Amino acid sequence: MSSKSSDEHGEEPAIAADLQVVGTNPNCAVGTLQNYVFLCWRREIVQAGTTWTRKAFLDVRRARPSDKVAFFTVVDAGCSLNTPSEVRNDLAALLKRHDAHLAGASITFEGKGFKMTMVRSVITAIYMASRSQFPNSVFGEIDSAATWLSALAPSLSPAEIVSAVAQLRK
Repeated sequence: MSSKSSDEHGEEPAIAADLQVVGTNPNCAVGTLQNYVFLCWRREIVQAGTTWTRKAFLDVRRARPSDKVAFFTVVDAGCSLNTPSEVRNDLAALLKRHDAHLAGASITFEGKGFKMTMVRSVITAIYMASRSQFPNSVFGEIDSAATWLSALAPSLSPAEIVSAVAQLRK
């Protein structure tokens, strides 16, 4: 966990100061912190996100070979849900490849109603295609997802997860 010491002005430093950004563009951002991989979909679900996520998984597994990876995904409410089949297939293959090394995966979609139902359908299809054996769940709020995933992978607290997501979304 991050240490929480005050800086010279007596203020707490950013909790997710060690967040490593793997890649970012207007559509998505991917980063790592300890044994967590963060994927934020902003506007569109695109191939760059899966490419960077694959690299992030490899980076975390190389740096922390004895730790299971926690995968935290956020889909912004305004993100288009038109997911190209190659992106769905690549995500399913990525999850299948790392299945035994995953502590859990959460997906947060900050939307309500029919769009949330569509997101759940896409996610369910990806998890079914990957034949995942790890715990996974879909949430409507980042705080709830952070609490759930932190219980499975306690190297980060819920507050540290929320901070990392906020930093990656900037």
